[in-house]
Amino acid sequence: MRVDWDEGDKKALQQLVTKRFAMAAGTYALALLLTWITVIGGFYQAPVETAVLCAGLILVSQLVFFWIFIRGHNLRFRDPSLTEPQVLVGLVCLTYFLFNVGSNRGSLLVLYLLVLMFAVFLQPRVFVRYAALALFSFIGLSLLDLQLDRLDEPQAVVLQACVLLVTLIWMCFFVGYVNRLRQRMRQRSSMSDESGSATIRGSSASCASRRVTSRPKLARLASLPMNSSKPFVPRAGSTALWYFTSMGIRCMPTVSTKSTSGSRLRSGTCAMSRPMMVESTAPTVLSAR
Repeated sequence: MRVDWDEGDKKALQQLVTKRFAMAAGTYALALLLTWITVIGGFYQAPVETAVLCAGLILVSQLVFFWIFIRGHNLRFRDPSLTEPQVLVGLVCLTYFLFNVGSNRGSLLVLYLLVLMFAVFLQPRVFVRYAALALFSFIGLSLLDLQLDRLDEPQAVVLQACVLLVTLIWMCFFVGYVNRLRQRMRQRSSMSDESGSATIRGSSASCASRRVTSRPKLARLASLPMNSSKPFVPRAGSTALWYFTSMGIRCMPTVSTKSTSGSRLRSGTCAMSRPMMVESTAPTVLSAR
């Protein structure tokens, strides 16, 4: 299914999935190193040609995934990281490797968990499907050994299967917890975005309302006679005081002084001396020295 992405989101997403692919490729490199350790140590119960074939298939699969990511074809899918195909390839290659080590596979079951760790961010029901595939793959290998008369200790195989089952059940619970945690983080992020947008809209509406309500009051303020001996005292929190503050008009300090006209200026009065235009139709207002 093709999904359209913005250019910025596309670049960021490609960087993320490329890093995840690099981690997967590094994990395959470690798995190949472990494969050749088993071959050299004599634990690999198959011809060396099969190990070479397995290594070649892993290398080809990683080159195919690398080409898909470089060309951007992964963006056509709903999951651009291609987690499910990569996990499926990893489980198939691991099962083939465990089949060739015979009874020594018990100590290598931890590799199933290493592959499934890349599926942690899938939906829980999808992860359960791949966990069941890993469990039934191991059980199938044991039954195949039994049919080929290569099963030396059936009790040990049963114990290994139980250990793998319990571990996979724990991982299913862990994936469910991670999925719920991601949903909560998305909800909180969306709520914070909505509250931020509402705050911006409320601030804009408040500023517009303040401008509308302050115009008639400022007009009455501008209509005061310039030679009035009664000083103008703006009240705290009034529109006039806000207008003086925003326009850079300073009020006189609390000390009583005499103005040039002889009248005393009380505490909080605004001395006006320089004319300033208030809109286009209002008379002049004198600002403070």
